[in-house]
Amino acid sequence: MRLFNFTAILLIVTVFAGCQATKSPLAVSEGGLFKGEVAQVGKMAPFATSVELNLSKDSLNIYFPKLDNRTGEGFAKTKCESDFTFSGSSTNSYLKSKTFIYEGEFIANNNCALFVEQPSTTYDLPRLTQYAILEVGEKETTLTISFDKAGEERIIRGVVE
Repeated sequence: MRLFNFTAILLIVTVFAGCQATKSPLAVSEGGLFKGEVAQVGKMAPFATSVELNLSKDSLNIYFPKLDNRTGEGFAKTKCESDFTFSGSSTNSYLKSKTFIYEGEFIANNNCALFVEQPSTTYDLPRLTQYAILEVGEKETTLTISFDKAGEERIIRGVVE
């Protein structure tokens, strides 16, 4: 009996030791909470901040907690966040990665508008469509916010878990 218990524990430890820290593509498609740090790679490069992603089946909420400000009515706290809608996904069998694309825009003021490169709500300017791209690879999950679906016109990029 002791040998069975030792073998079972050894098997469990071996299985968990072989697990990777990244979430699988299935975990991304099922949703959940991801956190990490991203850097501005455009006009404000290399400014970095924390990010929280809340995924559901067809949407992605992106929240930058350190970029909240008091620009609401009566100086109420305004969050630096936005909901993006699922646009599609693709698989790269060569790189063993899966990419999920979401479409949306930030409606923001001050530091949030600067970081996400959207016109501030202080001005009467049209919003710019942006794409949030989650790429789940073998070793890590990256978030890219871009002006195009291919991720070539990057605004923000970083790793989330």
